[in-house]
Amino acid sequence: YRPQAVFGVNYSRKYADNDIWTVGVEYFYNGFGYSDSSSYFGLYLPHSTPLENPASSFYLGRHYGALFITFPSPFKLDLHTFTLSTLGNFSDLSFITRFDYAYVLLTHLRFEAYAAVVYGKRGGEFRFVVPNIAGYDPSTFGIRNEPPVMVLGLGLRLAI
Repeated sequence: YRPQAVFGVNYSRKYADNDIWTVGVEYFYNGFGYSDSSSYFGLYLPHSTPLENPASSFYLGRHYGALFITFPSPFKLDLHTFTLSTLGNFSDLSFITRFDYAYVLLTHLRFEAYAAVVYGKRGGEFRFVVPNIAGYDPSTFGIRNEPPVMVLGLGLRLAI
């Protein structure tokens, strides 16, 4: 057994008759995580027997922190939600900052879009790359060895 613990606080403030914004901060300790990024590549390789603790994104590091601010239904935009958040893996010093937008199309159908930038230490969880091993360059095997800078996403969410 290993401990996992989360601590977070948030604060909401009303800025108009029916409008609020919320800001929050969170810390996550993951006793199953790694203290640096040197083991990440080995976790993703194929194995003949299953690993006791296989790689699981957002659980690779030992220390994480998050910060967010959200504006649900601001002013006259009652069907819109805007959120800005940052998640950091403090164990490997990689980070992701994301802007989310959501729009209620129908009572149970939402359109969602986001744009995220990743930064921090190259080779960390959020800027993962395949390392050069024993002098072999991953690009010789057709593996692109540059971490993404920006990630975009679109989605439809159906609430049943």
